[in-house]
Amino acid sequence: MSMPKTETALKDMITLTPSAVLSLLSLCFLALLAANTAVLFVSHALGYDIALGLVPLFHFDFENNLPTLYSGILLVSCAALLFVSWRIETSDKPGLHLAWLVLSFGFLFMFFDEMFGIHEMAGSLIGRRSDVPDVLHFTWLIPYLVALGIIAVALSFWFFRLDRWTQIWFAISGSIYLFGAVGMEMISGVHYSSLDPNREEWRTLTGDLMATFEESLEMIGLSLFIYTLSRRFLRLGRVIGVTLVRVPHRASDVRASQRFEYANKNGGRY
Repeated sequence: MSMPKTETALKDMITLTPSAVLSLLSLCFLALLAANTAVLFVSHALGYDIALGLVPLFHFDFENNLPTLYSGILLVSCAALLFVSWRIETSDKPGLHLAWLVLSFGFLFMFFDEMFGIHEMAGSLIGRRSDVPDVLHFTWLIPYLVALGIIAVALSFWFFRLDRWTQIWFAISGSIYLFGAVGMEMISGVHYSSLDPNREEWRTLTGDLMATFEESLEMIGLSLFIYTLSRRFLRLGRVIGVTLVRVPHRASDVRASQRFEYANKNGGRY
């Protein structure tokens, strides 16, 4: 029996287990944390604010650098996984099904916020106000807290319809992230409000350590959220995988590819 003509490409699937995903994300975080710690030492102990560009490249509280890029990757990964959850969700309740898509767009907005500093633009528009407490020193928190409250109320029914395991890990990862993004920002606001506004140096060691803790909590929370979503996929019988396609150049590779695809279509028989 002659074999049908097929595309001359060899395909391999790499499956990423939830534990492997979390391990990879943890290694990336620890590497960035070590680099940030090193540049804090160079900046505050040795007095080099630039250090051949290494300080702005790895500093957790600087923008448009490697930590910002990594946070953006985490956020867009969350958005993508939530979109996949929306696609595979089997709930017959339209509102419950739509919640995954709403969250996906929410994380996509957070990605653009991280990349382009939308919250800082909002803070500039609002300006410094004397009629707000020091915890709202960074005034972008005001509209974001209102939006967060509305979203939390709107999605509460969806949250309590999830299985208990997913609820627990969503709550853990979300609490860690929010304590970093909101709680630590409020604490930092109190710190900077207590300083002389006319000081020569804006950054302080205390402020940079607070920023390190804040960004670390955000990265940890996002990593745990990605782990939770990947574990949920596994519980639903789905896996996260990467397909690698290799174009064969030798005739033997071409024949091997054809035999493999032919066998798959004929019950494993060559």
